[in-house]
Amino acid sequence: MADIEATTIVSLYVYDLSRGMARNMSMLLLGEQIDGIWHTSIVVFGREYFYGAGGILQCPPSGTRLGQPNQIVNLGTTQVTRSIFLQHIVDLGTSTYKGNQYDIFTHNCNTFSNDLANFLCGTSIPDSILNLPRTVLNTPLGQILQQFAQAPLVGAGIADNILPNLPRGRGGQDLGLEIDIRERILAAGGLSMSDDDSPTSSPAPVGRPKRDILAEVEEEERREREEKLKNREPPIVFRDFGNSVEELLDELEKSLANVELNDDEMRCMHELREYALGSEGSWVLSDEFLNLIGRILLSGEPGIGDDSRVNCLKVLAWLAVTKDDVILVLHQDRRDHVLMRYASHVDQLSPSCQEAVALLICNLFENLSTSEWLLYISEWESENNRGPTSNIRVTTKVGVHALLSKEFKDIGSALVYNFVMKERLGQTSLVRSILPSKSKSKVFDDVAVEMSLALLQFLSERPPEPLIWRGLKCLLRCCQLARAEVPSLVKMVGPPPNDLKGTSAKCDEVIDAINVILSTIH
Repeated sequence: MADIEATTIVSLYVYDLSRGMARNMSMLLLGEQIDGIWHTSIVVFGREYFYGAGGILQCPPSGTRLGQPNQIVNLGTTQVTRSIFLQHIVDLGTSTYKGNQYDIFTHNCNTFSNDLANFLCGTSIPDSILNLPRTVLNTPLGQILQQFAQAPLVGAGIADNILPNLPRGRGGQDLGLEIDIRERILAAGGLSMSDDDSPTSSPAPVGRPKRDILAEVEEEERREREEKLKNREPPIVFRDFGNSVEELLDELEKSLANVELNDDEMRCMHELREYALGSEGSWVLSDEFLNLIGRILLSGEPGIGDDSRVNCLKVLAWLAVTKDDVILVLHQDRRDHVLMRYASHVDQLSPSCQEAVALLICNLFENLSTSEWLLYISEWESENNRGPTSNIRVTTKVGVHALLSKEFKDIGSALVYNFVMKERLGQTSLVRSILPSKSKSKVFDDVAVEMSLALLQFLSERPPEPLIWRGLKCLLRCCQLARAEVPSLVKMVGPPPNDLKGTSAKCDEVIDAINVILSTIH
């Protein structure tokens, strides 16, 4: 199942820096019962990632001087690729998680773990860990400890390091810092560490320049792209919007002129323009960016009309075919599902908004990473108690709706073509054939059947030749993906593919291939 869903397990490693002392002595020292002084890290892709005064660091799992964690929490699985994850780590290490921004109480290893958990899995780490600094600070001794945390000790280490290479074994200057703080905490209570607790010396982490990390990530991404592009059908996308992206941004701002935007939203509008028109990456978009998009698309405020929503969606569709790192924006949407929640209501939107949604979904097939995001089968709860859904089901709904629309069949047929030509569907068809009928990965078979029914109706309307060819190619692909269901469906529902013979030579070639499969059905 892991191979089918292309997921990776994400774990939270939890360490007690007090080594049990907090549980035994917190009432004496703090007047509050706490179970531990927690240090956390995220383990994914075979490495352990954490944050401290040395910046973002990595090591083999359990490879710090703290040894084995007190607890391992399964946060779930992620469909974020390793290369995308590493790029995200690099961006964090040069923005919000520099070493000199570390604060033991307010911006620490646990806030980093929480942000990373949300990025990878759309979930948070336990509140008991996140709230610990507030619990400690609310005690008299906590006020004393805060003074220690602001001392030069916390600023020590290698500032602004990104993904340093920790020595294999028990490395990590960062954890030496936290253990030193632990020693001060105990000293503030009139205690000291025992000889057995004293940390052993170890080499400091070796920093690597950002350009080396980026070069490594880019090289890995290049190899992945070359491998995947060998047999990939080029997607059909749309780059002509009738307006330049600058004009679309102007129109978006003009349409929101009567809407009262707060300071964060005004900043997000500026960041969007900077990202779209400049050379900066998606890191320029702050965490509040998707809140603004959600307000435009989902709030239903009287002052926000369809013109705002259409211009917003068209800007995003333009970004989808011009910015390779737009996937990072999509992964930030894993918790609230703003874009997919709006797209799931495609049948209830105005025609102009329906077309803009279809355009965005279609253009997101431009890049391998964003197209994989569209096909995620991990379920999330839809609103209004309509039950669980998933990205792949929403993508299917938009594709079918656009394919059968009167106004934008061109976009709809391109979207469906991009969808069913995805190599991932073909790679898993054999494995799916031996899975139980209730297996979640059977969703691909369900999608093939739903797409086939829509394609048969689409072809019965005899659209222009380029669209007939797309429809026939998609129907052939669906027959190949779900041989147990689709060929029989084609023969039973019709129209017979031979009815479209003579449309063009390349259409006839696809029809002949479909007929070969249909001839095996009795």
